[in-house]
Parts: sequence; structure tokens; C-alpha cells
Amino acid sequence: MDSTMFPFFEGSAVPSDAQRPRGGTGCLCIPQHHFLAPGCPTGGCHVHSESHAARPSGLPASQRKTADADSPISDCRAVLSQRRSCQALDQPSCSAGRVHPRSPQEGFAGSTMAQPVPVLLWAWCALTALAGAVRGSFDVSVLPEAPMVAYGGAVWINCSTTCLDPDARGSLETSLTKTDEKTGPGWVAFLLKNITEWVSAPQCYFTCRGRVKVVFANISAYRAPERVVLERIPELELGRAYNLTCRVLNVAPVRHLTVTLRQGGRILHTETFQNHTRAGPDNVTVTKKITPQQRDHGQEVTCHAALDLTPHEPHFENSSSAVELKVYALPEEPQLQIFHHIEVGTKATARCEVTKVFPAAGEAQFNLSFGGQSLNFTVTTSNDRATAQGEVQSLSAGERQLTCTVSVGPVSRSAGQSVLVYSLPEPILEITEPQTHVNSSVTVTCRSPKAHPPDVLLQLRDAKRVLVPSARDQPLVHFPLTAGEEDNGREFTCEARLASDNQTMKRTSARLTVLYGPRMDDSGCPREWTWKEGTEQTFSCQAQGNPAPAVVCKKDGVPFSIGVQQQVRREDAGTYHCEAFNMHGNASRDVTVHVEWAAQDSFEVSVSPAAPVVAYGGAVWINCSTTCPDPDARGSLKTSLTKTDEKTGPGWVAFLLKNITEWVSAPQCQFTCRGHTKMAFANISAYRAPERVVLERIPELELGRAYNLTCRVLNVAPVRHLTVTLHQGGRILHTETFQNHTRAGPDNVTVTKEITPQQRDHGQEVTCHAALDLTPHEPHFENSSSAVELKVYALPEEPQLQIFHHIEVGTKATARCEVTKVFPAAGEAQFNLSFGGQSLNFTVTTSNDRATAQGEVRSLSAGERQLTCTVSVGPVSRSAGQSVLVYSLPEPILEITEPQTHVNSSVTVTCRSPKAHPPDVLLQLRDAKRVLVPSARDQPLVHFPLTAGEEDNGREFTCEARLASDNQTMKRTSARLTVLYGPRMDDSGCPREWTWKEGTEQTFSCQAQGNPAPAVVCKKDGVPFSIGVQQQVRREDAGTYHCEASNMHGYASRDVTVHVEWAVRGSFEVSVSPAAPVVAYGGAVWINCSTTCPDPDARGSLETSLTKTDEKTGPGWVAFLLKNITEWVSAPQCQFTCRGRVKVAFANISAFRVPERVVLERLPELELGQAYNLTCRVLNVAPVRHLTVTLRQGGRTLHTETFQNHTRAAADNVTVTHEIIPQRQDHGQEVTCHSALDLRPLGQLFQNSSPAVELRVFALPEEPQLRTSLYIEVGTKATARCEVTKVFPAAGEAQFNLSFGGQSLNFTITTLNDTATAQGEVRSLSAGERQLTCTVSVGPVSRSAGQSVLVYSFPQPVLEIDQPRALVNRNVSLTCCSPASQPPGTTLQLRDSERTLESGHQPCLQLTLTARKGDNGRQFTCEGNLALGSHSFVKNTSAQLIVLYKPTLDESGCPGHQTWLEGTQQQLACEADGNPMPEVSCRKGSQVYDTGSVQNVTRGHAGVYRCSATSVHGTAGRNVTIHVEYGPEMDDAGCARTRTWVEETEQTLACLASGNPAPAVVCAKDGAPYGVGLQRRVAREHAGTYHCTATNTHGSARREVTVRVEYKPSMDELSCPSAWTWVKGMPQAFSCDADGIPAPEVVCTKDGVSYRPGQGLGLTDPMGTYQCNATNSHGSATKTVTITLEYKPTMDESSCPSTRAWLEGSLHTLACQADGIPVPRVPCAKEGAAEEFGGERSVSRNDSGTYWCTATNRHGSARRAVTVRVEYRPVVLLLAVSPSATVPRGANVNISCRAEGSPAPAYRWTVPPAPNVHYSADNSTVSVAGADRHNRGVYVCRVSNAHGQHLGQLQIQVTDNRLIVAALIAGVAVLLLGGTAGLVYYLKSTACKKGEYNVQDAESSSKATCLGRDSAVYEIQLMQT
Repeated sequence: MDSTMFPFFEGSAVPSDAQRPRGGTGCLCIPQHHFLAPGCPTGGCHVHSESHAARPSGLPASQRKTADADSPISDCRAVLSQRRSCQALDQPSCSAGRVHPRSPQEGFAGSTMAQPVPVLLWAWCALTALAGAVRGSFDVSVLPEAPMVAYGGAVWINCSTTCLDPDARGSLETSLTKTDEKTGPGWVAFLLKNITEWVSAPQCYFTCRGRVKVVFANISAYRAPERVVLERIPELELGRAYNLTCRVLNVAPVRHLTVTLRQGGRILHTETFQNHTRAGPDNVTVTKKITPQQRDHGQEVTCHAALDLTPHEPHFENSSSAVELKVYALPEEPQLQIFHHIEVGTKATARCEVTKVFPAAGEAQFNLSFGGQSLNFTVTTSNDRATAQGEVQSLSAGERQLTCTVSVGPVSRSAGQSVLVYSLPEPILEITEPQTHVNSSVTVTCRSPKAHPPDVLLQLRDAKRVLVPSARDQPLVHFPLTAGEEDNGREFTCEARLASDNQTMKRTSARLTVLYGPRMDDSGCPREWTWKEGTEQTFSCQAQGNPAPAVVCKKDGVPFSIGVQQQVRREDAGTYHCEAFNMHGNASRDVTVHVEWAAQDSFEVSVSPAAPVVAYGGAVWINCSTTCPDPDARGSLKTSLTKTDEKTGPGWVAFLLKNITEWVSAPQCQFTCRGHTKMAFANISAYRAPERVVLERIPELELGRAYNLTCRVLNVAPVRHLTVTLHQGGRILHTETFQNHTRAGPDNVTVTKEITPQQRDHGQEVTCHAALDLTPHEPHFENSSSAVELKVYALPEEPQLQIFHHIEVGTKATARCEVTKVFPAAGEAQFNLSFGGQSLNFTVTTSNDRATAQGEVRSLSAGERQLTCTVSVGPVSRSAGQSVLVYSLPEPILEITEPQTHVNSSVTVTCRSPKAHPPDVLLQLRDAKRVLVPSARDQPLVHFPLTAGEEDNGREFTCEARLASDNQTMKRTSARLTVLYGPRMDDSGCPREWTWKEGTEQTFSCQAQGNPAPAVVCKKDGVPFSIGVQQQVRREDAGTYHCEASNMHGYASRDVTVHVEWAVRGSFEVSVSPAAPVVAYGGAVWINCSTTCPDPDARGSLETSLTKTDEKTGPGWVAFLLKNITEWVSAPQCQFTCRGRVKVAFANISAFRVPERVVLERLPELELGQAYNLTCRVLNVAPVRHLTVTLRQGGRTLHTETFQNHTRAAADNVTVTHEIIPQRQDHGQEVTCHSALDLRPLGQLFQNSSPAVELRVFALPEEPQLRTSLYIEVGTKATARCEVTKVFPAAGEAQFNLSFGGQSLNFTITTLNDTATAQGEVRSLSAGERQLTCTVSVGPVSRSAGQSVLVYSFPQPVLEIDQPRALVNRNVSLTCCSPASQPPGTTLQLRDSERTLESGHQPCLQLTLTARKGDNGRQFTCEGNLALGSHSFVKNTSAQLIVLYKPTLDESGCPGHQTWLEGTQQQLACEADGNPMPEVSCRKGSQVYDTGSVQNVTRGHAGVYRCSATSVHGTAGRNVTIHVEYGPEMDDAGCARTRTWVEETEQTLACLASGNPAPAVVCAKDGAPYGVGLQRRVAREHAGTYHCTATNTHGSARREVTVRVEYKPSMDELSCPSAWTWVKGMPQAFSCDADGIPAPEVVCTKDGVSYRPGQGLGLTDPMGTYQCNATNSHGSATKTVTITLEYKPTMDESSCPSTRAWLEGSLHTLACQADGIPVPRVPCAKEGAAEEFGGERSVSRNDSGTYWCTATNRHGSARRAVTVRVEYRPVVLLLAVSPSATVPRGANVNISCRAEGSPAPAYRWTVPPAPNVHYSADNSTVSVAGADRHNRGVYVCRVSNAHGQHLGQLQIQVTDNRLIVAALIAGVAVLLLGGTAGLVYYLKSTACKKGEYNVQDAESSSKATCLGRDSAVYEIQLMQT
């Protein structure tokens, strides 16, 4: 029996349940103090290679029976369990039922000695067991009872019995394979291997003295889940139900399986299978229905499978890859927003918006195209709304289609809109003579250059009206005129509009200059002036004319200054002759100046306002007043303006002038006083605020070019008061004024400024501001243009393209288009990138002035392709192109005539290339080391012949194909040659000699090289011997072994000699360590040779061909460092010579090289169901026989290959090939190749992997199916669908190309299961047969389908009425015609809304009828019908007949009486019936009113109107009476706003109002009525605001009347306090106010000096008493005022010293004083503490520190720091000696003294006198150098300061080393007498566990140091060697 396998059945105790291991480690934990089985690691853990369930380890609880309470085994086990348990031991390797094997460093090798007490315990247990079996009964048990075994695995079944008969025999009946058996007293164990029955019940039985008992073991096989697959989830539509499906593959037993579906951290569903009855493996499918919500988007779903086999086996878990949920919603069509008309070359914003979309952000994909070209755009999102916005631009005119497609998930929705791109040049305006003379004939011409569309409406106008209105088909319009003075500066505008869009307009303006001679009138040169002597006056006389005339005025032949202000003298009176002249004539006028001067009874006349400025059409009151004392003096006003109201008073008269429509006028105001008449003039100017300010459109501006900014201010007067400013951002570009403008009336003004744009101007806004400044007469009017944004651009250089010149068919390549010096780059540079005529998707990035577009190109067919890039910035575009070769280069074909051949056979390797494009391919044949056949042109096939040798076995050949035009483009194919040869044996695999040591474990190894791998048999004395099996060496194993190797190609033999050494008296052994090291190629290793020879002169050496670089020796051992090991196999010979005898040992060194690289060759796209090879190459690895190569797909192993028969020792390249047939589930799976170089147990496990290669599986077995209309009308759109089925993968991989009539279509792709559908819109602008073609590509395969479509032309039918507007009772003809259709065959029908009038096949139908009044508005329809095959198409055109008749007026349309309310908007309601609609006009007197316009009602509108309705067919008349009513009005004349009363006087509140009907007036104050018109005595409370309301049926008028009551002064304490307190240093103001109206003046007096309160007193000493007096027009009051002064605290060194010194234990108070009024409080507190230092107290050293004392009163505070130092006597804190107080003779020692005190203490020492004593600088440390007996004694340290002293002392001992030597000798003697017991105690107490060390060195080294002692435990630190 092998005690190594079964350590518990040779008198050993059964381990307790706590000691029995759990889990799969196969490690049993043994108490440290028990016997240890041979081979068990020191820590007490024994590891078996099989499952722990296979170990016989005692009886389970369920089968104890007789071996229960009364069982001796049970008693023994209980005793042992109480004695020792794994949990009670101090064993760090055993914890919580799990075992962690110890490392070799955690215990001595060979420390497995037993102690006497456990031995006695074992013996007692055995005797007790024998005594308990006398009863004769027996039991049979099996262990394990119900093992769970991996399918194909193994298990030990232990059958045991309590039968005491030594002849009892046990066995195991089973259908399973038994491969090994072991027996012992009362038990038998069987190893069952390759368990492939899912459920089995081996029968265990024993026969004991003729009786048989049986028990069964229930074995279950299990298989962990092979793979967990969560089926692909499509993108989920919001609110729809979907199934989640999880499949767990190849798992058993299913009843132990739990499947859980999780979403994020949430469990969706859990399913168990306890009721599953099938024992074998099965596939399990779990389904869960979900209805996705928005919150599910982006969540990950996983499927988890758990096979729970506990407690028998571990818990196996596997999970699927996570699948992300993609939720979407797109229920509505997108909405497009864009102008229907866009000008050529301009940009317009296009917006595409979709709502209720999810997820909007990041997921909604837009495709925005204009005219078939993709647009750049930005996408913004807000909640469930996504918007794409881009700019459209077209460089040519025509109809364009804007299309927007939105895709979310698999759903797409589209919308389209037609946009007209028009070309409308600026119209041309020409004036025959732009500068002409008055009364000359001038023609203004307006015309339009060629536009698209050509239908343009022209209109000619000036600033006031349209001169020539718009008309169709009129490319040129004229306006003749005779130039008059009023036409000077007249601006004409030529406007061009598109007939299809009235809003689209361009205009050009020009100004006419009319030259004329001077003209003088009263507005510029009044005939009379009346001045007053001594006043300042200006003589003004201006003349009109062009150019502006010069004016000269003379009096008595002497020139007089014009426009200069002068003081008037009497001699200035007289007549002045003024002449005006220019080059076109002259004019003259006499001006009389009257000068008035003061005389008795003289009087003056004045006018107010003297120079009013009035809005054009507005009104102004002119007040004429005089100083004439005669009450009968009468005044008047002479003017051409309309006077509508007059008011008079003593010495004044006022006139209301309304509807002022003269731009300049001078009304004459005059008074007659006692026969004398005097006059005064009012100079009235009318103004008009700017009607509009227009900043003309600015084109996009090229950087550095000059452009004009033009601003036009329309219809403004007077221009001389106008200022026009051009602003850019916050900067003024240009300002222009017009002071010299002489024209009085309104005018249009144009201002131009030249600019040269810079980069900084881009995006800046330019505005034009017009300011009409009429101050101080009228307000300041301002108007601004709309802002115009400056768009600056630069595109000076052509774009640069970057792309590979060669691209393989079906692959993608990056294309880059870059342009530099572009401005602006970000957001403005528009790219169009196309490849082979197809637009590309691309992204645009910008950096400074550089913009780059980058996209991917791909072509499914070979040939030359053009890559084109167009860049547009502003109106400029630049393009670049590059030719790209799309090549087809198939994998080359490599053929070996005999891939498997014999040695010395002839083999030819052929390399050829299939058809490629372009066809010029270079071929090259090579192996792993060199090129065998180099490349050559025009050589479609190359050969390489060779004679196969052994070294060619596994040789890999590679065929490489390159394009001749591109040496970088290459494909390769590899194949391996297998060479078969007979066996060969050498020392590397089968050494001729082995030297073993008796009792050691050795393995006999002999391997041979050959292909196939040879079988090797070795025999000794004719008996076969096991090869490769480790066995214990016996003496009889020595001898010669004959080994033979054979395969089908031959055999080889070799004799191997085995030497066995054993111990004899005087013998010795030689060993080598490590015995079989594995070293990295080129690495190093230490080889240790050791011997048991007792001779200290024994010498060892190492014989080897390797490089020895270092050597170390010791008693009985020698070690050598071997470096740069470059022999793959070597056997250094280690030898020792001991007393003349030599012994040898060998170290078998193997060199290894980890795989340099693992390469999984690239796979093409895989067609479903076709076979393909996976090829993995592991490069430069050794030794190959230890290599394992595994191909994995996902979590599944596809193929594993090992190379145990590989005989070559050196590094080699390995190729592994595996055939696969792809299925759908393989798509997207990753395949990896893994290499494992397993050098264990001698070396490490090295692993490497290739990069993952994704499997791309495709299927496209069927042709696509087309669906579209067979008939499509010219210019219309129709849907085209292309569908392909059984396609894989459909989603995202199926590529469509849909074209119509040779033009590619835009389309959207949807997928459902294995069906993919492309849908787009087709359209043709011409008739004829068209071909619809669809090509579908999946992977490298394409399929096409086509369909013919008829595009037909079916024009709209034409309906003509010869008299669309016919007189009643006239005959009218109707004609219905059809233009030619293609194909022809239209049927016509003429009908009205009720019935069919005519029908037929002829090209035209005619109908004649008599027009009646009832036919007016009758609708006629002409309908055409075109039949195509079985389809019929209908179109119609309608027209309306208008019947004309004369007007009529009646009460219903024109009421005779109408009442209006003043101020409302009213229209004179008078409508007439008639066709055409009559023009109705109403007249009151000479005033004509427009019945069609709304007017603001005034009182002047009341009266009787005569209304007439007129048309070309007659007239009708009617009287209409208008009544105007209005609400109340209140003004200053009837109800003055302010009144001033004096307290105690009598006053009356009067307030009158006007209105129709007459209003009632009520006044109230503070809500209480106040009698209007009643006289009362005035009190102060009468002051205030009175609210007066006048009311009638049309409303009310309110007016506030303010009554001011005046009274004499008074002074109180509140307004003038009698006592003031001021703070020193603060600003002060002295205030003393008095109550009184008018406000009293207050003056205060002190010491005879007066001061005004509120201005400050300005005194250095303001304190004292003041007398204050308040005075106004109604009286005075007096008061006495006193002022006092206070100030905030201050502290200084005298009142609060900054430092204090106290003695600890004394009484002290921390006190500080401060100066201040009021007297401040001064508390002190220590810094950082809140508590105050209060009162007197005993101080301690803790009171030292900084204190802050703060003085405070109500005016502020002062703060001061006080430093307190508390001093105290010194104390010795530390007296220390280093290293110790016991000093060996000759050693150094330091004694340090540390003390505390304030002030700092001084140190003084008393020491034994000796010359070797030294002191530190501060005297705190004493040093003894080389201690001797003089230094023994007491060392005293004394410390002192001003407050006292203190001391400390210690004893120093100096020892002799000879005493230590004697003690050591005595200790050695004690150790020798200890014997074996002492050795055991030593081994226990020196459990050294620190570091790595050489034991031999450590035990003899002086570096072994005792680290500590605790009870009986010692630690020894062995230093590392």
C-alpha cells in the first residue's frame, strides 16, 4: 500500500469534519504535532491530483451505523478532535475550511518529526478498534456517497468495512472504467476514469465469513455551461412588446441550473429547472417579454447561468456578453422650413425639425440635401425635439429640391420641399440728363437685365409715389418729365420684382439735379424787419437757386453784413437792397428795417414762440402780446396758414394755426395802440422725422477688397438739421451732416462710406442711424436701419487631397481634403467630397485658418476612380481632384506537390496568382528565413524544387503577391511541409547513463526523434520497464536497459546504463541542485554541487561546455554561475573527490524561448455554409514539445493542438490550421489564438495571444425585388422600393445602390429579420422609357435587379373665355383644349359646377352662352383624361366668368345717418353694388373724403356728405349725415392746474370743462367732495391735490389741481434738535431746519459769527451754544442749539505695556487702560481662547503666550497685543545612555541629558575621572571613546537657571569579553547533552520564517541574530546570502 496516497489508513486517525477539506483543492490539513506522511509539505497539507471526492478519508455521518456512538473509531476520532483540530492550531495555512498550501520558505525541509504523546494516542486508538470488533457484526460503507464528477473525469471510490476477518474481500461492480485499485485492511479503493455516463450507481460489496453486504455510490456527471448566449435584440420601438431570449448551451444536470436576466443592477427574471428530468446535457432557453420605456435606453442586459453543485462541487457561473438596449421613437414626419425663393450665390438657412423623437440627443440622424447634394448642418435637441439646421446655396438658377431624412434606430422618415433658385440682377436706372436746366425735357428709363425665371415686374417711382406701375412682359419702362425747380434732388428708384414672388425685389436709385437761377421770397428773405434799439439782432436774407446763389445786401450803397449778430442802432433803420446771383441768373429784393426806441407812450409788440418748429401737418399756438396800456388796443395775425381758434386777454391775443403744410412760413403779428401800429414775425419751420433709414444690402466681402456702404434716409425735413452716422459694432465708421443743405422741404439723403474688410470685421453688425436734432424747439428724433451683418471671407488657395493611391475592392480608406488660409474656417467652409461620382459622408474639423474634411471611401468594383473635393467659402468655390486605383488582388495560391512526403523525396512548391486588376502582379516565394524565388514581372507562376530532409519537417512556405504599381500592396498564403522519417535517438532525448540514489523518486526517460513520433520500449533483462513514470529507486534498478524506438519508417536502438548509489559506512553522495533547470535562452543559472563527504578537504568541480562566470564555495558544497546559455540542451557534470574516491552527478539544463509572436492570419468575409481555414502561426518558440496552441471563438474552444512528439530542441515556428464552416451565430464573434509554453514544474507557464480577428459572415442568396409605379409623370415623384430576402446580416451591413435613368437616388434602408429594404423617390423632367436599377452588396457579393418605367407627359388642359369680363346680356365663347401628351390620346370634357356641357376626343371643345347677372362668378372646368394601359389619369383647369353691370346705392350699403365718436377710428360707411366694383366718394363742401380709408374722427367731420358711386357703366348718388360727439375736456384756461393761497385769506376753487353733451364737474380732496365755486377761509389743511372729474355720456376727463398754502416759519425739536453730540475725526454736518412756506432761510450765530446749517461749521472747536433764526416772507422763528464732542478709544505702551514677565506660582493681574469718551471697557483674552483673563490669579507656565486686549466704547474699539512670559525652575526630563548602560570593554558610549526650564537651563556633569571623556558644545551630552574600567561608576547631570537647579544620575558598567566566551562554552556543553530531545526542541523553537537563505550558510554564519523571545518561542533572523 502506498502511504503517500492514503496517509490515514496505516494507524493514523480519521480527520475530523473540521479538518476535512472543502472545495476542489484536494488538500488535507494535518495537525502539526501528528505524523506527517512522506511527501506531505511541512505545513501539514497533502495535495492529491484527483478530486477530493476520490480520497478515502473515513466514514460519512450517514453511514456510521455500528461505527457511531459505540464505535472505537468514532471514540478515537472524538478524542483526536478534542486533542487537536485544524482550527485550534496556530497554522496560518489552514483557515475557514479552505486550505492554502504553504510556500517552501514557511518551514524547514525534513521537519516532520513526531512527538511521543501523539504516538501513544495512535496505538491506543488501534487497540480500541480491535476490541470493538469482537461482536461479529460488520458494515460496508462507500465514500464518497454521491460524488459529482466532471463529464469524462475521474473519481476514487473507497469501499470499507468493519469486518475484522483479514480474508474479507471487497469489490466494485460498475459499467464504468476501473483503471487502478488499492487495498488495505478493511478497505479497497478503485479509480474510475473517463466517466461518460451521466448517472451511474457502482455497487460496492464485501464478503465477510460467508456473508455479503452491499452499498451503492450514486455518481452524477456534470458539465458546466459551455456558453451563455443572449440573442441579439433589435432596436426597440417605444411602447412595443419584445422578447428577450437567453440560451444556455450544453449544460448538465439542468435541474441544478438557475438562469437570471439582469438589466443594469436590476433582476428582470429568474428561472430554475428543478423539475427537469433529463440527466444528460441539454440546451436551455429562457424568454422574458419586455415593453421598452425611455429610461431603458442605453441599459445593458445580461444573462447569467449558475450551475450550483455545492456541497459536492464548486458553484459554476457563466454569463453572456452584455447587450445594450437601444430604444427609439419616431412617430411623425419631419417639418421643413426654408424660403421658397433663394437668390443664386446667396445662402439661406434650411431647418428640418422633428418632434416626439427619442432619443433626440445623439441618436437622431439627419440627411439634409439640396439639389441632390448633401448639406453640412448642425443638429440641436431640446427634450423630444431634434432640429437640423444648415445653409443652402446654389451657383445656378432653377428649381431645386430640399430633402430631409431623419433616422432613429431602423426607422426613417422624409420630407421634401421645392425651392426656386432665382437670378435677379440689380435693375438699370438711366436718366437722359442727370444734371439739367429748369424746363428741360428729361426721360427716366428703368430696365432689367436677363433674369431667371424671366418673368420680372418693373416699377418706377420717386420718394412720394409710383410713377410707372408694374406690368407683365414689360422689360423696359419710361417716365418723361419737364424739369422744374422742385425736381432738383428728386430721387428716382427702379424696382424689379419676380412675378412669382412679390417679396423678392431689387432696386436702383439715381438723383436728378436741376440747375436754375436765384429766387427770393419771404421765407428766406422777409421784406420787413422790426427791431428794438439796443437788442442783439441778425440780418438774414437767403435766396433759392442751384448752384446756391451768393447774396449781397446794401444800404445807401454800403454793403451790410448778412447772418452776423449785431446790436441795433437807430441808424440801422431804412431800406436795404439785396441781390442774389449765380451762373444761371440773378434776383433782387428790398428789405425795410424798422427800429423802435423807447419814448413817452411808446409800446412794444412781441410774439411767442418766436421760431417754433412744428411737425408737418401739425398745429401751434401763436401768442401776440403788447406793452400798450390802452385797453382798446387790438391785435391780429396775418398768415397764409389756417387759423382755427382764437383767444384774447388784456394786452394779448393767441391764434391756433392747424394743418401746417408750408415748410417755412412767417406769420405777421401786429397791434394798433392809439393810432400807432407795430408788428412782430414768428418764423415757423415744419419738420418731418425720417420716414425710413435703409442700409443697402452688402454682398459677402472678400478679405482686403474695397466696398461701399450706402445708407439712404427717406423723406426727412429740414435736412440741414440731419446727422447720419454709420456704426460697426460699438465703433463709429462715418458721420455726415448737412448744414449747407438749402432746400426747405423734405428730401432723400444718401451717405456712402468705403470700407476694406479685415478678419476682425466678420460677424460685426453695421447699422445706419439718422438723427434730426430740432432742440431746443422740438425733441430729438432718431431712427435706425436694420442691422446688416458683415460676412468676410477668404479662400486664396486650392484644396489639397490626401488618400492612398491604391485601395482594395470592398475595403475602406480615409480621404482627407485640406484647405489653408481660409477664413472663416469654423462653420463657414462648406465641403463637397465625392468618390467615383458618389457623394461621401464626412466630418469637418478646423484649426486657425485651416479646415479639413475627412471621410471614408469604398468601391465594390475595380478600376480608376476620381476623388473630388470642392470647398466653398462665401460666394467663392475651389476644387481639387485625384485619381485613385481601386484594385482587386485575391489571395495567392500556394501548392506543394506532396504536402506529406518521405525524407529524400523530391518536392515542388508552386506559387501562383488568380486573376487580379490591374493584372500586373509580382510573385515571390519564401520560407521563414529567406526569399526562395524573388519577384519578377510577367511571371504568373513560380516554382521551387527541393529534396526533403528531416530539417524540412514543419517547414513553412509563404507565397506573396504584390501589385507591380504599388510595392506596398501585398497578399500572402502559407502552407507547411510534413517530412516522414524513421526514428533517431541521441543524448538529448535518451542519455546513455543515469546515476540515481537509492530511495529517491526518479523517472526513467528515453525519447526518440522521428515522424510520425516513434514508440519507445525499454527492457532490462528482457522485462519491459516503465518510461516516464516516477518511481522510488531500489538497488536492483541498477543495470543496462535496451531501448528500441520504432515507427512505420524504421527503428533505432540504444543501451542505457543506470547506476544506483546507496549509503554504506564511509560512503558519500554527490547531488546537484537544481537537477533539471529550465533557463531562458541566453540566460543564467546557479548550479549547486553538494556532497555528504565528511572530509573538509573534499573538493568539487563542474565540467561543462557552458560559460562559468562566478563560483562560491562552502563546507561540502560548491556553486557555479552559468551565463549566456545558448545550447538548447546541455548536461553539466558535477563531481566531488572524497578521500581518493570520485562521484559524479549531472544537471540536465533545457533552454527555452517564449513565443516571439502569435499571429492569427487575416480572414476574408465568410459566406454562410462555405468551408474556410483558420491559420495561426506561433513564431520562434522552444521547446516546441511543451507548447499548446488553442483556437478560441468567443468563450468556446475551437481546436487545441499539442506537440509532444516534436523532437527538435531548438526554437521553431509552429503553424496550426483548423477548418470552420461559418454559421449566422458566428457573425461578429472574435477568434483568438492562444499559445501556452508550459515548463512546470521546473519552470513557469508562459502564455501569449494573438490580436482578436472578428468573423464577418454574410449571405446573399437571392436577387433583389423592385417595386415602383409603372407610370410616372414628368416632374413628379414616385416611391421606389428595393427588397432583398434571406440576407445576412441585414441590419447595418446590406449596402444598396438605387438609380433611375442612370442617376443615383437618395434612399433610406430598413431591415426586418433577414429582409432589407431600400426606399427612395424617383423623378424625371422628360418623357420616355427609364430603367430603375437596384444593386445590393453584402460583404464582397453584389446582386442586381432592374425594372422599366414609363415617364409620361400629360400637360394641364387649357380653358379660354373670349370675354372673361363680359357686359350683361352679351354672348360669351368658351374653348377647352388639350396640349399634346406623350403618348397621345387625351379625352376632353367641358362642364360647370352642376353638369357636363360638352365632351369629345377632338383637340378642342367650344361653347357659346349669353351672360346674365347671375352668371357673375360662374366657374367652368376643362377636364382631360389620358389612358395608359389599364391606368387612367385625369387633369383639369378652371376659369371664372365675370359679368359687368352699373352701380346702385341703397340704405343697406350706404346708411343716411351715422354717428361717430371723436377720437375713434371710423370709415365712412357707403358701399355700392356694381361690377366692376364702383368707386364711392363722399364730399362735404369742397372737402372730399375717401370712403375706403379709416380716419381718426375729429369734430370737423360732422356735417352732411354727398356720396357718389361711379363706374365705367354709370353713376348713383346719396346724402349721408355724420354726427360727431366727444367726451369732456379740461384745460388751464378753465381749470388751472396750480393755485397759491395764503393762510387765513378767503379763496374759491373754480374748474370748468368743455364737452358734447355738456359735462358735469366734481372735485374731491383725499376722497372727500369739495364744493366748486364756494368761497372759504384758507387753512393749511386746504393744501394738497384736488381730483376734479368732468363726466358726460362719452366718458370723463380728470385733472389734478394742486393748491399750495403758504405760512410763516416755525421750529421744533425734530427739525432743529437743541442738543448735538459729535464724534471726533468723523465728518459732521450741522442741521437746523424750520417749517414754513416759502422755505425759510435759517442762520445760526455763535460769538457774533453767523453760520448756515447743513454746510458744516468749519471750526476747530465747534462745541458751544448757537442761536438759530428762521425767516420767510410771512414771518420768523428763533431757537437755541448746544454742541458737545466725544471720541473712540486709544491705547499706548504707557497705558498697556506690550510685554510682561511673571514667575510661575506668583499672583498677577493682566490690566490695560484706554483713553476715550465715553470711558472704554478693556478685557484681555489669550490668543485662540474665548475666556477673558479676569482678576488676580496664580500663574503657571501654561499662561505664557500672546494676549489681545480690546478697548471698546460706542464709537469704536482699539486692540493691542500683550506678550506674557512665565518663567520656572529647571527639571531633568531625560537621562539616556546609548547603546546601553552595560558597555563592553573598548566600546563607545554616549550619555545624553535633556532638561526643561525658563530661562533655558545650563548643564554641568559629575563623572568618573578618565581621559577618554568628552562633552558636547552645549554640555548636554557626555561621550566615552573606548570604554575601560576607569569609566565605571555614577554619571550625574545637573541643570540650573535663575530660579533653581535639578539633577539626574545613572550607573555605567564596563564588562570583559572573556566572560562571554566562557558562557558560550558552557552553553555548547548543555546543547550536546540535550540529545534528540534537545534537537526536537530546537527545531520547534527556531521556526525561522523570514527571508530566503542558504540553510548551510545560515547555520554556520555569525549573522544569525536573536530577534526576540516570548515564552517558549524564539525568532532567529537568518540573513540572506
